[in-house]
Amino acid sequence: MFRSRSWLIKNYAELGKTSTELGKEQNVSHKTILYWLEKYNIPRRHPAHKENKGENNYFWSGDNVSYAGLHHWLEVNKPKTGICDICNKYKKTTYANISGEYRRDINDFGELCYSCHCLFDKLNQTHKKQLEGKQ
Repeated sequence: MFRSRSWLIKNYAELGKTSTELGKEQNVSHKTILYWLEKYNIPRRHPAHKENKGENNYFWSGDNVSYAGLHHWLEVNKPKTGICDICNKYKKTTYANISGEYRRDINDFGELCYSCHCLFDKLNQTHKKQLEGKQ
């Protein structure tokens, strides 16, 4: 099937399935699918064109995400306002983890200016209560 131009056009171009999905269906690697797409001059999509966010993304690691990966996920899913959650001033802000557990939960992060973030890290319990009250 995957060697058929019409099958590839229907499944890849029209139905929007990814080369990975098609490879799994046909028990071949996604590179084999890409080879046949190229052979038949079927235009490839950029991975971002497929709705591949969150758990649908090939690189999704769930709660086993790295520190940098978690912050990148936050930047995409919780855009910064530039207003500190503690002092309510418009400043350059960063994300601060409230619980200390670094789980993939948007409500477990506050947006703090540098000064409040430093204080938060030093005096976690006092500011933690203020941030928890904002949720």
